[in-house]
Amino acid sequence: MQFTGRISNKITRLSKHPKSVDLTILFLLVNSILWVTFGLYIALGFHPAIPDNEWIKWTMVVLSIVCGILFAGSIYFLLRHNNFVFYFVCLQLCAILVLIIADQVGIPDLIVFFFTVATLIFLIANRNWFCGQSIKI
Repeated sequence: MQFTGRISNKITRLSKHPKSVDLTILFLLVNSILWVTFGLYIALGFHPAIPDNEWIKWTMVVLSIVCGILFAGSIYFLLRHNNFVFYFVCLQLCAILVLIIADQVGIPDLIVFFFTVATLIFLIANRNWFCGQSIKI
Protein backbone atom coordinates (compact mmCIF):
# COMPACT_ATOMS: atom_id res chain seq x y z
CA MET A 1 0.00 0.00 0.00
CA GLN A 2 1.43 3.35 -1.03
CA PHE A 3 0.99 6.35 1.27
CA THR A 4 1.49 9.87 0.05
CA GLY A 5 1.87 13.30 1.58
CA ARG A 6 1.47 14.02 5.29
CA ILE A 7 0.34 10.52 6.22
CA SER A 8 3.49 9.02 4.73
CA ASN A 9 5.70 11.48 6.60
CA LYS A 10 3.97 10.74 9.92
CA ILE A 11 4.26 6.99 9.46
CA THR A 12 7.95 7.32 8.59
CA ARG A 13 8.63 9.49 11.64
CA LEU A 14 6.79 7.12 13.99
CA SER A 15 8.29 3.91 12.65
CA LYS A 16 11.90 5.00 12.11
CA HIS A 17 13.72 6.80 14.86
CA PRO A 18 17.20 6.85 16.41
CA LYS A 19 18.16 4.34 19.08
CA SER A 20 18.67 7.22 21.51
CA VAL A 21 14.92 7.88 21.29
CA ASP A 22 14.34 4.30 22.45
CA LEU A 23 16.69 4.91 25.38
CA THR A 24 14.83 8.10 26.27
CA ILE A 25 11.52 6.22 26.28
CA LEU A 26 13.09 3.46 28.39
CA PHE A 27 14.31 6.01 30.94
CA LEU A 28 10.85 7.62 31.01
CA LEU A 29 9.33 4.21 31.71
CA VAL A 30 11.85 3.56 34.50
CA ASN A 31 11.03 6.96 36.02
CA SER A 32 7.34 6.17 35.78
CA ILE A 33 7.79 2.82 37.50
CA LEU A 34 9.98 4.37 40.21
CA TRP A 35 7.40 7.04 41.07
CA VAL A 36 4.40 4.70 41.08
CA THR A 37 6.35 2.22 43.21
CA PHE A 38 7.36 4.99 45.61
CA GLY A 39 3.73 6.08 45.93
CA LEU A 40 2.60 2.52 46.67
CA TYR A 41 5.50 2.09 49.10
CA ILE A 42 4.27 5.10 51.08
CA ALA A 43 0.60 4.09 50.81
CA LEU A 44 1.32 0.65 52.25
CA GLY A 45 3.16 2.20 55.20
CA PHE A 46 6.61 0.82 54.41
CA HIS A 47 8.41 4.17 54.31
CA PRO A 48 9.88 4.78 57.79
CA ALA A 49 10.40 8.56 57.49
CA ILE A 50 6.87 9.63 56.55
CA PRO A 51 5.18 11.71 59.27
CA ASP A 52 2.15 10.30 61.06
CA ASN A 53 0.01 13.06 59.58
CA GLU A 54 -2.36 11.27 57.20
CA TRP A 55 -2.86 14.36 55.06
CA ILE A 56 0.87 14.61 54.31
CA LYS A 57 1.12 10.87 53.69
CA TRP A 58 -1.74 10.73 51.19
CA THR A 59 -0.64 13.94 49.48
CA MET A 60 2.76 12.33 48.86
CA VAL A 61 1.08 9.14 47.63
CA VAL A 62 -1.16 10.98 45.16
CA LEU A 63 1.64 13.25 43.89
CA SER A 64 4.01 10.32 43.39
CA ILE A 65 1.49 8.21 41.51
CA VAL A 66 0.35 11.18 39.41
CA CYS A 67 4.00 11.90 38.56
CA GLY A 68 4.46 8.31 37.40
CA ILE A 69 1.26 8.39 35.36
CA LEU A 70 2.30 11.67 33.72
CA PHE A 71 5.65 10.18 32.72
CA ALA A 72 3.97 7.10 31.27
CA GLY A 73 1.31 9.13 29.47
CA SER A 74 3.84 11.57 28.08
CA ILE A 75 5.48 8.79 26.07
CA TYR A 76 2.46 8.59 23.75
CA PHE A 77 2.57 12.32 22.99
CA LEU A 78 6.35 12.54 22.76
CA LEU A 79 6.36 9.85 20.08
CA ARG A 80 3.92 12.03 18.15
CA HIS A 81 6.23 15.08 18.39
CA ASN A 82 4.14 17.18 20.78
CA ASN A 83 6.14 20.29 21.69
CA PHE A 84 4.07 21.16 24.76
CA VAL A 85 4.55 17.72 26.29
CA PHE A 86 8.28 17.83 25.56
CA TYR A 87 8.73 21.06 27.51
CA PHE A 88 6.33 19.91 30.24
CA VAL A 89 8.36 16.72 30.80
CA CYS A 90 11.61 18.73 30.86
CA LEU A 91 10.08 21.06 33.46
CA GLN A 92 8.81 18.10 35.49
CA LEU A 93 12.25 16.47 35.45
CA CYS A 94 13.95 19.73 36.49
CA ALA A 95 11.49 20.18 39.36
CA ILE A 96 12.21 16.63 40.55
CA LEU A 97 15.95 17.31 40.41
CA VAL A 98 15.58 20.46 42.53
CA LEU A 99 13.46 18.59 45.08
CA ILE A 100 15.94 15.71 45.26
CA ILE A 101 18.84 18.09 45.85
CA ALA A 102 16.84 19.98 48.51
CA ASP A 103 16.10 16.75 50.40
CA GLN A 104 18.42 14.64 52.52
CA VAL A 105 20.31 12.50 50.04
CA GLY A 106 20.51 8.74 50.51
CA ILE A 107 21.06 5.78 48.20
CA PRO A 108 17.44 5.71 46.89
CA ASP A 109 17.65 9.45 46.20
CA LEU A 110 20.87 8.95 44.23
CA ILE A 111 19.24 6.21 42.14
CA VAL A 112 16.27 8.44 41.30
CA PHE A 113 18.67 11.34 40.68
CA PHE A 114 20.65 9.23 38.20
CA PHE A 115 17.58 8.13 36.24
CA THR A 116 16.15 11.66 36.27
CA VAL A 117 19.39 13.25 34.99
CA ALA A 118 19.83 10.54 32.36
CA THR A 119 16.24 11.01 31.16
CA LEU A 120 16.67 14.77 30.96
CA ILE A 121 19.97 14.46 29.06
CA PHE A 122 18.51 12.01 26.53
CA LEU A 123 15.36 14.10 26.18
CA ILE A 124 17.32 17.29 25.45
CA ALA A 125 19.74 15.45 23.15
CA ASN A 126 16.78 14.22 21.08
CA ARG A 127 14.86 17.50 21.18
CA ASN A 128 14.84 17.87 17.40
CA TRP A 129 13.26 14.46 16.98
CA PHE A 130 10.68 14.84 19.76
CA CYS A 131 9.68 18.32 18.58
CA GLY A 132 9.42 17.14 14.97
CA GLN A 133 12.21 19.28 13.55
CA SER A 134 14.84 18.20 11.01
CA ILE A 135 14.59 14.46 11.48
CA LYS A 136 17.73 12.55 10.47
CA ILE A 137 17.32 8.83 9.96
